[in-house]
Amino acid sequence: MPGFEEWVDASLEKTRQNGKESLEGLAESLDMQVETIFVEGRTGKEIVRIAAEHHVDLLILGTHGYSGWDHLTIGSIAEFVVRHASCPVLTVKSRH
Repeated sequence: MPGFEEWVDASLEKTRQNGKESLEGLAESLDMQVETIFVEGRTGKEIVRIAAEHHVDLLILGTHGYSGWDHLTIGSIAEFVVRHASCPVLTVKSRH
């Protein structure tokens, strides 16, 4: 279909830009100095990789606290990071 690849590329770039803007907005809302890093890839692996590269002392991750079928089908980024990170990981369960 003519133009499809261009549409996909434009859509991906718009999504990337929205993600970067959201990350910057979150960083600005915190009352502390924050360095933002935007990467693409498998989330758990990228968190572990970036933490190791930057010699992170502590990772803090939110978790949905899924169990049973949801955990098996959706997976757990937090669990992957806890198992593979070279630094301590604090997980915080959502209130919902």
